[in-house]
Amino acid sequence: MRWIVLCVCCCVWWGCDDSAPAPDTENQDISTADDPFADYFDDGSFILKKSHSLVIRDIEFFGQAEDGSSEGFNLDNIVSEPGDELSCGHGDLVDASGASGVDNQLSALWALIGPLVGEATHALMKGAINEGRLLLSIELSGVDDLKNDEDVTLTFFRGRADPDVGTFGLLSPDQTYYVDTEFPSTTIEKVKIQDGVIIAGPVTFQIPIDILAEFFIVQVTSGQIKITLEEDGSATGLLGGIINAKDVLDEGYETNASAEFRLVTPIFLNNTDMLPNEEGGCDGISMAVRFDATTGFVVHTPDEQTQSE
Repeated sequence: MRWIVLCVCCCVWWGCDDSAPAPDTENQDISTADDPFADYFDDGSFILKKSHSLVIRDIEFFGQAEDGSSEGFNLDNIVSEPGDELSCGHGDLVDASGASGVDNQLSALWALIGPLVGEATHALMKGAINEGRLLLSIELSGVDDLKNDEDVTLTFFRGRADPDVGTFGLLSPDQTYYVDTEFPSTTIEKVKIQDGVIIAGPVTFQIPIDILAEFFIVQVTSGQIKITLEEDGSATGLLGGIINAKDVLDEGYETNASAEFRLVTPIFLNNTDMLPNEEGGCDGISMAVRFDATTGFVVHTPDEQTQSE
């Protein structure tokens, strides 16, 4: 049944035109083949067997809850108390379940910067996703059970497609995506699915930001990802990591909004809590975003590895 659905999805995606690679159903039985991947398109492209793929279709920044708690990750594996020199005086946060060590200083800042950049940034990211310019994708391979599995490989990458958008302004499910080899990808082995939840890292990703009418691509490093799989195969989750505030500010100084960036510099530098520097301060700010993801099919090409090297 899944093979029939996949054929229909691929046909819809490629518009059923004669130039699209046709499934080679006569020569390849993907349910029984010994090969670790299913090479069933005439051009040699394939979809991994025993895989489940997702594409992020919405990203949301957020602040602290009314009780002061915040979602996020312990990015440095340290529980920092207020005044800790390693976190430049900023104590770690606590999440809604009471777990300590949460590094998400951006959520503390959001009350100040959210009203200024929140709506514009969300619209920018949503537009980039729907136009196919920001297709953050997740491929789980070697999957035996999406509820509980002790050994899954997770690949986090930028997808490439001209996606369809549904009536609610979000990417439609079950579309076909390719790996964009112009961007780095991250592969993590021995990942565990426990009660439908995956926590893995480190990952690196980029987020477009609109600050003071200037457009930026912000690099997020030392990242962690939490995925909660739903019954229909879709997912919600968290992405967290470290933004180098110094790099963002230095870039801002070179724009037409340099005066504004210098005005807000103390706000950012006074809230850095990661990446200690030689001067006794910190260059990085910890952050986390929520995401919503839908299902998709990732088609790999024979020259994909060569392109990525």
